[in-house]
Amino acid sequence: MNVTESLEFQSIEAIKQCVKSGLGISLVPYFSVKEELESMKLKGEIIPQHHSSISTYLTYHKDKWLSPSIVRMIELIQNHAENW
Repeated sequence: MNVTESLEFQSIEAIKQCVKSGLGISLVPYFSVKEELESMKLKGEIIPQHHSSISTYLTYHKDKWLSPSIVRMIELIQNHAENW
């Protein structure tokens, strides 16, 4: 499957409601949909770890001042993200 369009929500409930309404599919932790799967309100598939791929993005405004703490956090993320 190749994803061409995506939306991002901060709320698992919002994601579940969109999927229930037929607006698409989602990759979420099992524990967050366990009840809906057991009551057959949602249908799911287990994705084996070697097939899952989740991207992590770090964004910040290029023209804004960054505190030394934020600069250090960005450096840590960049150094360690290679192993994620």
